[in-house]
Amino acid sequence: MRRVGLLITIALAPLIMAGIVPRALDAHGLGAAGQDPRVEVEPQLRRQMDADSTVGYLIYLRDRPDLSAASTMEWSERGRFVVQALQETAGRSQAAIIDFLDKQGATYRSYWIDNVILVESSSRAAFDGLAQFPQIRSLRARRTMALIEPTKGTVVLSPTAVEPNIGHVRADQVWGMGYDGDGIVVANIDTGVRYTHETLQPQYRGSLGGGSYSHHYNWLGAVDGAAVPTDDHGHGSHTMGTMIGDDGGINQIGMAPGAQWIACDGCSSTGCPDAALLECAQWVVAPYPIGDPNSPDPNQRPHVVNNSWGDCGASYDDWYQTVVDNWHSAGIYPVFSNGNSSNCSYSYPPGLNTVGNPARYGNVTGVGSTGQSDGQYATHSNWGPTDNPDTVNPRGHADLKPQVLAPGVNIRSSLQSSDAEYGSWAGTSMSAPHVAGLVALMWQAAPCLVGDYAGTETVIEETATAIPYDDGTGGGAHAPNYAAGWGEIDALAAVQGAIALCGNSTLAGRVTQAASLISSPNALAGDPIAGALLEAQGAAETRQATTDAFGYYTMTLFGGTYDVTVSAYGYVPLTVTSVDVISGSVTTQEFALEPAATHDVSGQVTDATTGWPLYARIAIDGYPGDPVWTNPATGRYTVSLAADVSYTFDVSAWVDGYVTASGAVGPLTGGHAEDFGLLADPEACTAPGYRVETTGLYEAFDDAAAPAGWTVVDNADSGAVWRFNDPGGRGNNSGGAGSFAVADSDHEGYMSMDTALRSPSVDLTDLDSPTLEFKYDFYWYSSGGDEVADVDVSVDGGTWTNVWNRSGAS
Repeated sequence: MRRVGLLITIALAPLIMAGIVPRALDAHGLGAAGQDPRVEVEPQLRRQMDADSTVGYLIYLRDRPDLSAASTMEWSERGRFVVQALQETAGRSQAAIIDFLDKQGATYRSYWIDNVILVESSSRAAFDGLAQFPQIRSLRARRTMALIEPTKGTVVLSPTAVEPNIGHVRADQVWGMGYDGDGIVVANIDTGVRYTHETLQPQYRGSLGGGSYSHHYNWLGAVDGAAVPTDDHGHGSHTMGTMIGDDGGINQIGMAPGAQWIACDGCSSTGCPDAALLECAQWVVAPYPIGDPNSPDPNQRPHVVNNSWGDCGASYDDWYQTVVDNWHSAGIYPVFSNGNSSNCSYSYPPGLNTVGNPARYGNVTGVGSTGQSDGQYATHSNWGPTDNPDTVNPRGHADLKPQVLAPGVNIRSSLQSSDAEYGSWAGTSMSAPHVAGLVALMWQAAPCLVGDYAGTETVIEETATAIPYDDGTGGGAHAPNYAAGWGEIDALAAVQGAIALCGNSTLAGRVTQAASLISSPNALAGDPIAGALLEAQGAAETRQATTDAFGYYTMTLFGGTYDVTVSAYGYVPLTVTSVDVISGSVTTQEFALEPAATHDVSGQVTDATTGWPLYARIAIDGYPGDPVWTNPATGRYTVSLAADVSYTFDVSAWVDGYVTASGAVGPLTGGHAEDFGLLADPEACTAPGYRVETTGLYEAFDDAAAPAGWTVVDNADSGAVWRFNDPGGRGNNSGGAGSFAVADSDHEGYMSMDTALRSPSVDLTDLDSPTLEFKYDFYWYSSGGDEVADVDVSVDGGTWTNVWNRSGAS
């Protein structure tokens, strides 16, 4: 048999998704969906890069999850849904860019709260290379916001029990009704908080009693990494005091002294850097333990967040807009100070179009100032209008700023210098916390408004005391206007208005296990059922409530007759009809639920292309237990679920690079099999066996064996050897770099060779114009005989088409 000298060297090999190009562009340079794939670069950033190519910047990505369903969910489910959707979107769309930045040696921070990557430093080549990523929407200059610095007011030498500003807006009268913010959590993004201050310590959620504290989930030092709440300025301690401060005695300085507080240090005495503000924004939606950002818990999030910081911009800057949008989705109420004329070198009063960002945003409650207790517009307070119209709650005045005013002159509150230090400050920084505290009062009194931004803001505006003012737009003094908005807040009227929306009566009781529940030795009749959902349906309204850890519930309703249905996972739903709720009183209704049958759901999770088993996490919507994990070796799982319930399985691989799959299961009437095949993400392509380049997806032969999924196909009558470790020591002659695949008959000592290296199949159906190519050339060695090399492609696994051929010495 004639000896054939055949050497084919392939570097960064050809077949698996090599060089797949993005979707074809139309004549206008737009993608198939009409989306402009070009990356917008902010002019300010271009100038900065020209002056210093290592300057940092912000990368904003295009992808946004659909969070519209969140507003219909109860508090805990809503938080989990929002966080999971944001994290999955960011993880998927940022993967290829992060891989690129890593290879370029850039330093950066990734955020899911706005699907943004903050690059602290990179090369000019890295910056220029980002233009080729269609996932990127824009590149922007970094931001540093400013504290809305107060001015010192007249020193108050002694406390006055209820502070004049608190009494003026009638918050103390709300306390007399039994509402002080109990059960509501407020937060501020500010300079920190002195947590041991006598008016702040009792309300700190981290206070365990007896001088012990747990700062996990309750504090984040985003500026300086402090492990305990601190304040290097005093601003944050002062604003927190106006929200909730009360020492239990003669220092009643806060609007909602029964609420709890948590805080994030996003500012220092020199300003509020973008990295800290983004970190705080993310932590507010899902607080995490000190030093453990990978364990966020959205159930620990606050109900309202106060922001007494911003810029002096005279036009809309949306750099923080998606943060605010996602706070809305999570049910968190955003309050912002409107800004002070002194901070921006404006006149007194400052005049039209002086409100800064983010108070300028249409979907935040911007707050200006009145005097301490005179009910008059304070001339330090910046004006509207805004050029970002309100689309959430316009009420016929979409460009109105501020929304409302609150006292902002000589406001006495807590300071950071000692545990009993107070100071009287002035500014819209002092005004905004009044509104944040008011929201806490309203949401305790009217639970149906919790998470309802538009409904809550409407009540605040409708019950405000109008302040007619001549804002120069014509017609003399009028209301609402761009100086005073809808007027000054009235806490008593707002809480009464909120209660009127939610009802004048209470339905209360307990949900327990029925006597027939003997499913385990530890399950006793009468045991409470936590997390049970109750729905009361009347002729004119439907209200919901959830039981607490002890099975108790309360529901605010209008007097009337209701059908009340209670449901809990693992139990048969129960409806009690014609429950009479007596106006102005508490009606008691108890429920005992029978257990539901259960059925097993089992199946396997695999790579949809290769069939490889995957270690995967299965989150089951409708099932309150922890996510289910597949067997790492087999990809199989089994879970026992309640019968007659529909579930949604969200399946995600443990390793990066796979697209999450979802599937509906049920209603279960028996045992059920459900398999899932996960596709490799065609954008990230970081799953094992797949790689990504800016021009497409490829496979690199960078191990001593064939990549996963690749197979060697041999003619049984001839020797056939593919190697991936340079067996002959010839080096990489292909023109590429790194490892390569080689079939070398000379080195192996074969007279003849008949062998093929076959890639796994690849799903290209979602691509308009895919191309396959060798990324680098390959080296062909021939002795001039009858050697033949082919590259064949099949679209059905059986019929092969030759796309390249080399023979003899050619």
